[in-house]
Amino acid sequence: NRIYNLNKNVQYIIWQPIIQQPPDTIYAEIRDDFYSGYFQMTGQYAMEEIFNTAPMPAAYDLSVICDKQISCRVNQLSLPAGKLVTGLCGFGTNGDEGSNKYYLLTGGPGAGPLFNLTNGAVFCSIESFNAVTMFSNTSSYQAKIVDFISIGGTAAIGHSFEPIADATIDTEFLFYNLMADYDSDGYADMTFIEAAFTAIPYISWTEVVIGDPLMRIAYGTGGEAEHLEPGDVDGSGQVDIADVYAWMNYYLGALNSEQQSSFEEYHDLCDLNSDGNINFSDFAAFFESY
Repeated sequence: NRIYNLNKNVQYIIWQPIIQQPPDTIYAEIRDDFYSGYFQMTGQYAMEEIFNTAPMPAAYDLSVICDKQISCRVNQLSLPAGKLVTGLCGFGTNGDEGSNKYYLLTGGPGAGPLFNLTNGAVFCSIESFNAVTMFSNTSSYQAKIVDFISIGGTAAIGHSFEPIADATIDTEFLFYNLMADYDSDGYADMTFIEAAFTAIPYISWTEVVIGDPLMRIAYGTGGEAEHLEPGDVDGSGQVDIADVYAWMNYYLGALNSEQQSSFEEYHDLCDLNSDGNINFSDFAAFFESY
């Protein structure tokens, strides 16, 4: 792929306050996304004809794989027991494995999903028309990004037409920015849509992004999901008079925002009946919970 406006002598993946962003260059670099992405994430070079793997220091030593084996598609059985996949990119049906367009759905153990996925898993591939439809069984020789969602994926980037070389997703940007926690706060530094934006060379009709734009990778052991009772606007764990006051503040803020054509004050916990509006229908629902 071609990388424009980036000086190869600058560590442009990580923002540097003393360097003009982006640093201008007089020529377009030509680079292989898979090799370059592996190096950016691990600091190591991928070797030919082997299953390369190394940790990503900026992502709590998350394992990174660059599979350069010939005529061999890896699947869940290729990974250590219990491991899950968070990011996946490849040539898809354009590779040398000879697989059909259902490889994501049936290329794994027992003709099941290719991989077991973590929450937040993201996919892209160099396949024509892989985002031209959200239906797997339409007439096409390529896999669909919706196949990845159907096996448990969270988000994906695809092409509604031919992925012209200059427009192919820059996976070195996508996966580094999706995974890296450079400030070590336990969360990736970018949301999915921010990482996707850095990886799409052109903003046009050809590239399709699906998934929760504000999804952010979180590191750690996880915990029990938080469940808020309907009407618990302030998140205190109970519905009381404080929630009534909080609701009124948000309601008045929403009214003010609507007058200014802005919805920054909208709060989904105030929309008790989930109709997209904060009004006295929600206030009536309060007393069913209060």
